[in-house]
Amino acid sequence: MSRDALLRLHQLTDADRAPPDPSLCVEGRAPVARRLAGRLAVDPGLATKCLLYGARGGGKSTQMHDLKRRLSGVFEVIDVDLDRSGVAIAGLTAFDLMYIVGVAALRLVTGNPKAQDALHQALARAYVSEDQEREQLGKVDQALDGIVGFGEAAVMITAAVGGVTVPAAIAVGAIKGAKHGLRLRRGAKEVVAATSPPGRQMQDAVEAAFEAARGATGRKLAVLIDGLEKVNGGAAAWMRETFEHTRLLTDTSVTMVVAAPPCPFTDTNAAADVGWRSEVVYGFAPDDLPSLEEAMARRCQAAGYLVHDAAVPGLLGRLAVEAGGHPRHAMQLLHECAVNALTDQRDVLAARDVDAAIRGLREQLEMGLAEPSYQVLDQVDRRHRLPGDDLAPRLFSDGRILVHPPTEAQAHSYHVHPQLRRALAQYRDSLDGGARA
Repeated sequence: MSRDALLRLHQLTDADRAPPDPSLCVEGRAPVARRLAGRLAVDPGLATKCLLYGARGGGKSTQMHDLKRRLSGVFEVIDVDLDRSGVAIAGLTAFDLMYIVGVAALRLVTGNPKAQDALHQALARAYVSEDQEREQLGKVDQALDGIVGFGEAAVMITAAVGGVTVPAAIAVGAIKGAKHGLRLRRGAKEVVAATSPPGRQMQDAVEAAFEAARGATGRKLAVLIDGLEKVNGGAAAWMRETFEHTRLLTDTSVTMVVAAPPCPFTDTNAAADVGWRSEVVYGFAPDDLPSLEEAMARRCQAAGYLVHDAAVPGLLGRLAVEAGGHPRHAMQLLHECAVNALTDQRDVLAARDVDAAIRGLREQLEMGLAEPSYQVLDQVDRRHRLPGDDLAPRLFSDGRILVHPPTEAQAHSYHVHPQLRRALAQYRDSLDGGARA
């Protein structure tokens, strides 16, 4: 086994990179992408609207990549990764998103630069009223360069591992960002009603872009939007303003799936009343941890790293448990194990690498917890419900509170992350000590 194998494993488990080849991903017991793709393919002309939601790092982006792959056989997919496009998520509105997806649709209007330019000018006029600010949006080629899709985020290569060709590590520096940052309007970002004159003008411009894209491809369109994770804290208000207070996105003529910012289900369920179907991405439940182990095992195999039980007994199983079934935390633990071994100039993972990785995750989750946070965690641990507290949504979004999917006998339930049990126990001890004093 070589140091190169550990380096490839380090790259394949980097949370800042796009999800790797779909063959390295494993579906949990609630396969959202497969189920949703089947539903959308039943009648592509329905222009169904869906929200994927769950905690940060819970697997929404992985599901969106898989959904794009599955829908491509039925739809022409317009995929937008807002984060990798360099879009400042704070203050983003449905009106901004309409402009973005309208521009993204122009990718498909190939071979006709004049039509592309005319359609972009119509979008720009609908988006910005002032001539000088409109010029700041740039030409159509600059606008298109500013939008990055899922498939452009990373370049996959293959390598022979044990005589079998498998996806190899993501090459260093292969992530593609926007050539030019996507330029959006400045100033006040008010909610624009679909029935208002600006709303209608924007709808007309976007629908013209969609119609041109359908004409160029001869297929129905599906728009996938990811990269909203940085709408944290104010996610509930953003959800209401984007999906409840205006129908701009709802009334478009395309199928649309949006990976919602991380917020509790109570904040996203309300969108169902205005035309949006909700799909929950749970991660891996306690009885589904073998699937998470398999996801880590596939990355080890792709990297050419053979996991030795003799060196670290039950390595992947332990990481899955210590991560609480949280996909990003599990990959983070495996990543840090590789970092620790590489730092010590070793080719094989050791028990001390695992201990150090778990300690790092524990300290990361413990940092920033103040008295009110412990009170929320204490309630969740006792009742397995999310309290009506302003802090609870943030703790859920950050992965400090985990949610388990419903079963035939039980509704979905909330749980404190296993790496916070020590801190929570110390908090309770401090309360008991204060009472005795």
